[in-house]
Amino acid sequence: MRTTCGPSSTTHGHWWMGCWSRDKPSCTMTGPACFGRSRAGLLRWIVEYLISMCSIVLIMSMKSPRIQTFLDRVGHRVRSLRKARRWTIQRLADEAALSRRMLTQIELGQANPSLATIDRIAHALDVSFADLALSDAAASGPGSSTPSRSEPGRPANLGSTEHSDPSNDHTLAWEGPHESTAYILGASSVPGTELWRWHLGPRVRYQAEADRAGTEEILHVLSGALVLELNDEPLTLSAGMSRRISTDRGYSYTAGQEASVDFIRVVIGA
Repeated sequence: MRTTCGPSSTTHGHWWMGCWSRDKPSCTMTGPACFGRSRAGLLRWIVEYLISMCSIVLIMSMKSPRIQTFLDRVGHRVRSLRKARRWTIQRLADEAALSRRMLTQIELGQANPSLATIDRIAHALDVSFADLALSDAAASGPGSSTPSRSEPGRPANLGSTEHSDPSNDHTLAWEGPHESTAYILGASSVPGTELWRWHLGPRVRYQAEADRAGTEEILHVLSGALVLELNDEPLTLSAGMSRRISTDRGYSYTAGQEASVDFIRVVIGA
């Protein structure tokens, strides 16, 4: 015989109280209260919940203010675009092949999604990655350029072999160990093209997810050596070398030769 949880689950806010009693073999409540059929089930749910909350706190504590600004911007724009379409969170989560919980955390700026995840959300909303990622200054309009503040009025020197910090001018989209960074410098809407500058610290590896079919990249190494792994075959690009690749499969970048690497990345078909 099925019974409902007692009034304590609503009256006193303790959803588990009505399900803990040994004389209630089943419960019609949904969600976590259903674990209340046994003490073990309840404790398991509590442990899972605490682990989840600790993970969120850990992620938030590891993010720098610069990357948090980026995540807040992405979350705000995702939420605004979703509401403009009158979509529920579940609808967008389904379209982007994400869990509802993950999407909620992204909209709140509490998650640290991969670049590929942000790209999937952008595709589901029928916008580009740059539409979600670029700062208002960087996305000031087609044909605009962002001058380097170190040399007012002149474009940034992308060919420099020194590790310059473009943080004042461009959008930081990723951070990794040993001061590794990825900045999106600009984008073009037709065709969908993005210009990036990457810096990977010694022995740092970035594992990328497969992009949409037809997406390509052009890589140009400014300094150091870049180990590109595609189809499980490593290829080392030294300073001054370039390579065009298809990225509709998993691939990775690694700083080679026990030193950092700086490279330009042009994404085509984004």
